[in-house]
Amino acid sequence: MNRFFRSSKILYVNVILFFLTGIPFQFPYLLAQSSIDAIKNEKLPEDKTIKKGVLPNGMTYYLHATDVVKERASFYIIQNVGSILENDDQQGLAHFLEHMAFNGTESFEGKAFLNKMQENGLLFGRDINAYTSFDETVYNISNVPTTPELINDGLQILRDWSNYLLLTDEEIDAERGVIKEEWRTRNNGGYRITQQTISALYGESKYAQRIPIGLMDIVENFEYKALRDFYHDWYRTDLQAIAVIGDIDVDDMEAKIKDKFSSIPKVEDPLERYYEKIKDKESLSYILAMDDEVHRPMINFQIRRKDSNDGVKGSLSRLYVRLVDGLISSMLNTRLYKHAQEPEASFLRISYQNGLFARGYKNSGFYIFPKENKQQEAFQFALTEFHRALKFGFTDTEITIALEKVFSEYENAIAAKENRQHKAIAELIKSNFLEGSHMSDLKQEYEVAKKIIESLTNTDFIKRLNNLYTAHNRVIAITGVKGQDNLLEDQVMEIFSQVENATDLKPYENQGALRDLMEDVSLIPGTIKCERKKKTIGYTKFTLSNGIEVYHKYSDKTKNTVQFRAISKGGKSLVVDDDVYKTNFATSLVALSGANKYTSTEVSDILAGKKVSVNSSIGRLEETVVGGAVTKDVETLLQLVNLRFSKPRFDKNSFDLLMESAKNNLESKKNSLPKKMQDSITVSFFGKNNPTRKIITKELIDAITFEDLKRIYLNRFDNAADFRFFVIGDVPKETIVPYIEKYLASIKTSNSSEEWEDNYLNWLTNTVNKDVYLAMENPKHTVQIGYKKQMKVSRKDAYIANIFQQILDLRFTESLREDEGGTYGASATAFIEEEPRNTANIRIGFDCNPELSDKLIAIVYQEIEKIKKGDIQKTDFDKAIQNLKKDRLDAKNTLSYDISRLMTYVQKGFDRDKPKYFDKIIDSITTKDIQKFVNKVTTNTNSYKIVFKPKS
Repeated sequence: MNRFFRSSKILYVNVILFFLTGIPFQFPYLLAQSSIDAIKNEKLPEDKTIKKGVLPNGMTYYLHATDVVKERASFYIIQNVGSILENDDQQGLAHFLEHMAFNGTESFEGKAFLNKMQENGLLFGRDINAYTSFDETVYNISNVPTTPELINDGLQILRDWSNYLLLTDEEIDAERGVIKEEWRTRNNGGYRITQQTISALYGESKYAQRIPIGLMDIVENFEYKALRDFYHDWYRTDLQAIAVIGDIDVDDMEAKIKDKFSSIPKVEDPLERYYEKIKDKESLSYILAMDDEVHRPMINFQIRRKDSNDGVKGSLSRLYVRLVDGLISSMLNTRLYKHAQEPEASFLRISYQNGLFARGYKNSGFYIFPKENKQQEAFQFALTEFHRALKFGFTDTEITIALEKVFSEYENAIAAKENRQHKAIAELIKSNFLEGSHMSDLKQEYEVAKKIIESLTNTDFIKRLNNLYTAHNRVIAITGVKGQDNLLEDQVMEIFSQVENATDLKPYENQGALRDLMEDVSLIPGTIKCERKKKTIGYTKFTLSNGIEVYHKYSDKTKNTVQFRAISKGGKSLVVDDDVYKTNFATSLVALSGANKYTSTEVSDILAGKKVSVNSSIGRLEETVVGGAVTKDVETLLQLVNLRFSKPRFDKNSFDLLMESAKNNLESKKNSLPKKMQDSITVSFFGKNNPTRKIITKELIDAITFEDLKRIYLNRFDNAADFRFFVIGDVPKETIVPYIEKYLASIKTSNSSEEWEDNYLNWLTNTVNKDVYLAMENPKHTVQIGYKKQMKVSRKDAYIANIFQQILDLRFTESLREDEGGTYGASATAFIEEEPRNTANIRIGFDCNPELSDKLIAIVYQEIEKIKKGDIQKTDFDKAIQNLKKDRLDAKNTLSYDISRLMTYVQKGFDRDKPKYFDKIIDSITTKDIQKFVNKVTTNTNSYKIVFKPKS
């Protein structure tokens, strides 16, 4: 529920979203800087598809109609309230209050609201959720069926969350343990690094003492009045906005909102909603943090500034600054990515970011991930590259590529505007309410953005970089590693001095003109030998002259989007045992190497302005090529597919980089608890030296050769005619056929075909029951329980397994989390495998209080035994059934459903859309089926119970 530390805003929006957050209008002139200065504070029109209003009591509301998910609506309440408003004796109560919103309101006592929504197919944690951060708390109920009753319930719960929580003593006490376990689950090495560095990052402001999870001494012992005071002081109409997004009538919904929410009383003489100020600091803030569980160094260099420096929100000057900053980020990150591909680079990755940091503040700077014992070199490199741009700006080629990306992203976003998901609209609304950001019509914004961009020169970028690089409010937060050569403060100061006073800095070298991706590729187009249409599914099958089968279906469910799949039987089952662990490296090498005769960085330049991707993988029983593109880039999509088969690139420098990265990654995870746990589970099941389940070591990585990976990839992708190709989306037949003939029918093929082999691997013993002791900074028990059985299964069994999983989730939430307060949550998974052998699986896992683990484990087994005896609550069963039906209806709105339906029909011979393959099966399932299934899977079976405990 709590997206921990989300409010820090250190995880900035990516550069593409950075361009597309808002501002319209068409100014009919070319905009030079002088023109911008003349009208810089002029407000620009807003997106009229989002209706905004304010009730007399001060509550704001937003409405947006969209049928992207038919007959569904999402409800949000945005509270301009977070942990920053807590008093010293309330630390953790903003987050605690968020939990309490799901534990009883005036209209829905106890879990009545959750039960009502779950009865209609919604899931807690997915569809019903909330998060708390420093400056905001947001609740959502997503994709609610738009029946009159559920629309009323959605509005009613927003009203109750606003002002009518019950906050009973009993429910408060019951939730203390849940939050303590949430803290225990989240208290890992990364969290402890945050605790050490937050004071430096936030200038020793109040933010440093208000991490939302709070202090457990307070959570466990606060007086009831402290929570109720926080609620009544801050949850009030002038700090709240509600939003309803979906398949709604806006005028009708507005009337309902005015009727239901206007009566909420306005708080008289409210406390001031203050905004924490972060003091300026002339000297550098430096911190070196380390933790035994963290073995990946990171350097966070930031320069903080007040947000007000960029002009009036919603103005032309804001758009200008946003575009310039976005272009700078794009060009700098492209440079840094290219350098990261060099084997001699001192870093794995450097990311330049510039965006929101805390309410009213922005940051610009670098996240640097150095190689082992290369922290000084990596920091000096990042700082030098920034200064190179600060002094000389960017080359003509860099600017051209960056502009192509901006134009393309605008055009793609405009084309896909009607496809925006509820969550994307909610993010725009949330930013508008909390931060005053502008909601714009993208089409209108694009017209003025083009004029601004056309007026930009390299001088604009240099000027902006010099404005951003200030001597004050600098922060260096180092995540160090014990035993490594960590970057020390005196070294930081020396590097600053060297770089800032360097006299030998030279401009970045021009990378040359963009080229043709298919340059020097000898293409001999083929033909379509046979064309067959299938009206039931609505697809066309093309049999090409080289034997490839292509299945095409036009679907505009998601406008301007095309998906691609190619799949062949075999996968790892046809790879010799000693090579199995190398297969993922083989496909990674091809991805890193680029395409045709071009490196990956050159391909990135060539594809500037295009939205297209293609990736290949080798799975357990099949190899696949997966891709996607916007409609205008379908030709490029098929070009890349062609190259994956006809001319895969294997670059030795990329191999060296891949191997070095693998070893660095291995080193960084050597004390990772999750890695140790997973390795221990693997050894428990399959032994230490099983050739197909190897624990990756430095020695194994060193044993991989360039020729190994090339051989493995070519062996698995040597014959495209053994693949079935699927192209589905917003591209008509007349558009796609010429590209199919040119790029797919031209691939050289053979008549060979393959089938996967049975690579099922038995456990060493039928039963695994053990305790594993690991060094832990934060003592906890991690419990893993499961069953696995080979048995005859059917499509009905797959649905039964899903229903059983949901029933377990509901029962564990009640028994383990709510009743015992011993865990933040237990995950239950039940699923069927059809290949290589029919197998049923049940897996259960949770972190918990060490003092309660034996009791909680006993409860897990008790709950399973109850189901085996037929003790299945009809309400739980009905909730699971409704969720399956609702998810099915929601999925039918998506392109992913269409491609899955098509592939199922072609590969397995049945149409999953027909009632007999879903509706009739679901309607036939009874609680007896659940009972029978669980008894079958858990009797005379493979089972395990592994408990990870702290080493004393």
